[in-house]
Amino acid sequence: MKFSPWTTAYDLLNKRLQKIYPQFQELHVQMKRGGILIAYQAYIAFMVLMSIIAFVIAIPVTFIIFPFIIGIPHLSVMNFLVTLVFGVMAALLTLIVMYMYP
Repeated sequence: MKFSPWTTAYDLLNKRLQKIYPQFQELHVQMKRGGILIAYQAYIAFMVLMSIIAFVIAIPVTFIIFPFIIGIPHLSVMNFLVTLVFGVMAALLTLIVMYMYP
């Protein structure tokens, strides 16, 4: 059996994403035009999972690296805010790039 990340994402997130699938009908059409042979629900679940992973990775990386670059204390409010902003930006960028791919 081959490992396919979109089916794993679908298995993990399908119940939580049932309400948003109808809002992605345009993506479904674009995927058909682009020749992507993945069920669009599985692709949406994969998009969301990759965005969550990007957020989870960006938070600690930014929290550790940003203070060295700017020269502020690690436990400052500025560091927490910048870390949160970078985490959200990484998640949104991942979601947007994956949405535009097909």
